[in-house]
Amino acid sequence: MRPVVILGIVLFSLITFSCKKYQDGPYISLRSKEGRLINTWNCVAVNTYTNEGLTPVGDDRLNRVLELKEDGVFNLYFLRLGTIDFVLDSISGDWFLGQNKEAIDFDCSFRYTEDSPYDSLFYYDINMLKTGRLKLLDENNDEFDFIPAN
Repeated sequence: MRPVVILGIVLFSLITFSCKKYQDGPYISLRSKEGRLINTWNCVAVNTYTNEGLTPVGDDRLNRVLELKEDGVFNLYFLRLGTIDFVLDSISGDWFLGQNKEAIDFDCSFRYTEDSPYDSLFYYDINMLKTGRLKLLDENNDEFDFIPAN
């Protein structure tokens, strides 16, 4: 009986303390990380981490749609300031999990040109990855909060 109790304690400890990979959870998920990412995501909030804490941002960065496809292709749709007004723009390329599955890496090199205003390689750290919620942090400490589009 004693080995069963010890085995139970060890299994409980492993599940409780080793499953949370991202800052905001989840602790346990039966779906793979890729399976939870594959979706069309709408940005519902943008927050900036500063010395004072988390500050909500209310600008054109809210109008983003991130489409992550099963075949490793992504589309990111967003508004950007044109010469007179905002215009709908997009970036496409390949996506994959990087940095020990703690970030999403984006590679636009097959569509990148010298006059393109966007980097051909970029990544977002994953702060939260749940079936119905995705939080991504960029290099400027801006956190993008996404929910599924459908």
